Amino acid sequence: MTTTNLIEALRADTRAKLAVLHTLRDLQEAVAVLTETINLTRTAPEDRCHAASENDPDRRLACDLLMLETARADLVTRLDTHGRALEAGLFGLHQATDKI
Repeated sequence: MTTTNLIEALRADTRAKLAVLHTLRDLQEAVAVLTETINLTRTAPEDRCHAASENDPDRRLACDLLMLETARADLVTRLDTHGRALEAGLFGLHQATDKI
């Protein structure tokens, strides 16, 4: 392998790593939006549309919040697990374990 080919391979590797990190950041921002949605729903129940034929809108809201919070918690756990795996795979296991 020539020096030029090695440099091109290293650049391609770096671009791929940065693309993965940008994707991870996008996922973290999506979780933040989901968290904000949960908080807004919790603080403004009177603004929520109750189009369904539920008899108890407060109970429906509580169930929706529980479902959203469960989904958010699952996403946070998955994101953390995948983030650690990505760091370990991309930058070496020793750097990923230093942050734990």
